[in-house]
Amino acid sequence: MFDDRLDRLRHGLDRITLPGRWWQHVAVLGIGRVNRGAFEAKWSAISLVLDELRPSSALDVGCNAGAFTVALAERGIATLGVEREPAFYRAALLAVQRSGTTLAGVAVLDLTPETAELLPSVDCVLLLAVWHHLVRSQGLEQATTMLRQLWDRTAQALFFVSGEREMGADFGLPPLQPTPRAWFEHYLANACPGADVHHLGLVPATTPDGKPCTRNLFAVLRTQPEAA
Repeated sequence: MFDDRLDRLRHGLDRITLPGRWWQHVAVLGIGRVNRGAFEAKWSAISLVLDELRPSSALDVGCNAGAFTVALAERGIATLGVEREPAFYRAALLAVQRSGTTLAGVAVLDLTPETAELLPSVDCVLLLAVWHHLVRSQGLEQATTMLRQLWDRTAQALFFVSGEREMGADFGLPPLQPTPRAWFEHYLANACPGADVHHLGLVPATTPDGKPCTRNLFAVLRTQPEAA
């Protein structure tokens, strides 16, 4: 009981510290209502693919407050959320606890080419609004290396969405020509050998200064068996 009160107090302080637009919508925590539409749009599109694939395991890389980690677990998919930001992984742990699921966990990890080797192989990987942060912090070459490492651990599908032209020059993203959709389709096909890249549509997002925008959501499906 005392630990629960401390968790709620710490989470309340975290919500004061970080802007509301940075939080995923997590119903069991009552947070991220401004991003509810973005979560629902992504989850609706992803769920249609999951209905066909019926995966049993998943990684949610850069899981934020655990919205997708919990949603996957509630579908019966054993899921590991991965997060490095303390406020977010504390919220994700609290979300898993309050959801009552026994199929989810949260790992604290700063993703690099070295630490990516620690991640397990699973049926599905979610890499949602993370790739542009990897480019910003480690460069395009390293971000591509980590994407390939995640793909090597993916048996069925990797779901991908990234910041696009709305991100500032300090992120160091490529020009994304001729269009962000076309650039990412080509990039994902090359970075993920044996993949069939499906565009799942545009989903709502928010610019760094809090304005609404849209981003392209992709399902990268494995069409060739993994090498033994």
